[in-house]
Amino acid sequence: MLTQESITRKDFLRSMGLGGSALLAVLASCKNASDVVLPVGGITVDLSTKLLTINSYVYSNGVIIARTALGNTANSFVAVAQACTHAGTTVVFQSSGKFYCPNHGAEFNTSGAVTQGPATKSLKKYMVAVSGTILTIS
Repeated sequence: MLTQESITRKDFLRSMGLGGSALLAVLASCKNASDVVLPVGGITVDLSTKLLTINSYVYSNGVIIARTALGNTANSFVAVAQACTHAGTTVVFQSSGKFYCPNHGAEFNTSGAVTQGPATKSLKKYMVAVSGTILTIS
């Protein structure tokens, strides 16, 4: 005669090697653009030390900020949510001038619009302003 044993969810996850910290790390890597909360006053970047070359980019507070042209004017930079709208993976800025998701291959233009799926929703775009060597994202 066969008997059935019960197992708790905690024991199951432990047996699969997914202890609490590992599971939280996996879940934390799934970001969402709606999770982005900009600090009061926005995000600031010192252009005398960062984003010095075209196609360079930085991440800050869930936003990816990229330099797309020479000069310290607002038109030389773009800022969008760093989380791909398909599965939340962090996007990168490529030298071809697009944001690319290395997880499933989605691509976005500098306005955040989808140019290649599987994503179907645009990245949230943020306002960019420059004053001297200080770039502000709001």
